[in-house]
Amino acid sequence: MAGQFVTHIRISLIAGLILAVPYVIWELWRFIKPALYPKEKKHAGRFVIISSLLFLLGILFGYYIIVPLSLNFLNNYIVSEQVANQINLDSYISIINSVSLSSGVVFEMPVIIYFLSKLGLVGPEFLKRYRRHAIVIILIVAAIFCLFCFIAFH
Repeated sequence: MAGQFVTHIRISLIAGLILAVPYVIWELWRFIKPALYPKEKKHAGRFVIISSLLFLLGILFGYYIIVPLSLNFLNNYIVSEQVANQINLDSYISIINSVSLSSGVVFEMPVIIYFLSKLGLVGPEFLKRYRRHAIVIILIVAAIFCLFCFIAFH
């Protein structure tokens, strides 16, 4: 009986999370800022802006590009004529949440690669040499993350 109400609350929580991420990054930066040198402060400010924009761009990309494609595919996917698709509000919202948040996190990959290169774990030559491997690994990590998001929001 409370399915629509609970779904409304869940959507509000997810929207709050999405809107809060840039602010949380900003507050984290404000906490760390006094301990940084002037050059580091300049780079940290860029990090806050770029990571917030990438996350929000990923959310928008997921919502406007991937979600319609996913919903169309899942709605038209038929195992057998004897098995009917039972679509309910909870599964619909779950797909939207998991795909949108997953793409928001995946769009943070350039920031992660940047920090890995600064730490010396990867470099341009490494990325050129293992590009195909990296694409497969990124897709596997993204699929696992999508699966965890789907499980968490379902």
